[in-house]
Amino acid sequence: PLAGSRLLGFDVGESAFFVLPPPPSADVGGDGTGGGAAQMASGESCVDVRAAREGGSGELVPGAAQASAAAAAAQVALQRSAGDAGAVVRQLETLQRVFEAASEGCDAHQPLCLECLELLCEELGTQAEDADAAAEGYEAALARLRADAAIAGAATAADSESAAEAELAELERQALDAEADADAAGRELLEARQHEKRVQEREEEYWGEFHAFQLELRAHEEERDATLASLQWAQAQLASLRGANVLNDAFHIWHRGRFGTISGFRLGRLSGAGVEWDEINAAWGQAVLCLHTMAGAVGLNFTSATLLPMGSYPKMADNKRNRYELFGPVGSVFNSNFNSAQSLFLSCLAEFAEHATARSPDFQLPYAIEGDKVGGTPIRLAPMRDERWTQALKYTLTNLKICQLW
Repeated sequence: PLAGSRLLGFDVGESAFFVLPPPPSADVGGDGTGGGAAQMASGESCVDVRAAREGGSGELVPGAAQASAAAAAAQVALQRSAGDAGAVVRQLETLQRVFEAASEGCDAHQPLCLECLELLCEELGTQAEDADAAAEGYEAALARLRADAAIAGAATAADSESAAEAELAELERQALDAEADADAAGRELLEARQHEKRVQEREEEYWGEFHAFQLELRAHEEERDATLASLQWAQAQLASLRGANVLNDAFHIWHRGRFGTISGFRLGRLSGAGVEWDEINAAWGQAVLCLHTMAGAVGLNFTSATLLPMGSYPKMADNKRNRYELFGPVGSVFNSNFNSAQSLFLSCLAEFAEHATARSPDFQLPYAIEGDKVGGTPIRLAPMRDERWTQALKYTLTNLKICQLW
């Protein structure tokens, strides 16, 4: 058998056999040898075919005798066809090749008879029809499957296309959103950089202003320290000056024995200690200048008299502008002009004491002044009264010292 091939116009399956033409017994001669042999071979083969079909095996298994009889019949036929040697040779070669091909394909080594061939053809026809019906069923099923596959493929393709379009639209939307986000991020980045630049500029400006302020602050601190140092020095000097009395330094009033002194000049006369009038005149000049300076310092204008400091030759003037000399020498008798000048000086000193008392109620002169008396002692120069006059002048300088300290 040759599966899947065609030989002599028949489909050949796994259990098919090759069909050969009938043996040439009628052409060889009338002795009947070849025909009988062929018939015998055919009978045997037919029996074998029917037995094989009844057994259900679907195969023919001829014996060795069948092969020998077929070979003998073929030899006789060849001998009787000596006149056509070339054709016989070709036929034999053809048969030999066929036998060899048949022998190689199955166990059968002889051809079938016509009856077996008909039976085999009917069987093969039935199988062919069944195969055609099955093939048609397969083809219809295949067509249906292809149609279903085409429909399903179309639906799947449509669904896939729709899904792809939806996915593409979603991707495009995401791309647009991504582009919008990228643009927004770019704008934010640009704004952030601009803001950073402004912040850096402001920071540089701030640090510049800060350093300038630090320099200015340091300069102010140095100026403040210098001012504070100057202020402290000024306060120390002020305290020192407050502790010092300028008038006391300029017009130092003190005493020397029974004499009162001003700027070192004695004022008065005693019988045992003669004092020149030049010294007395200088002392009165210092006393008038001291009182005049104190009145100017406190803004006091005397109403009782006017002081006229003129060095060692001071004078006094009354409200009538009469001037009186407060210097000597003068005698003990004729001295009314000098005594009037001394009385006017006492009145000016009393007026200054009243002004100080008005400003400071606690202020009080140690020696009261009443008219031309101070401490109850008249200040007038009289004969034989030098001690009394010197005592009155000492009281006057003491009151002037108290007013100076106020």
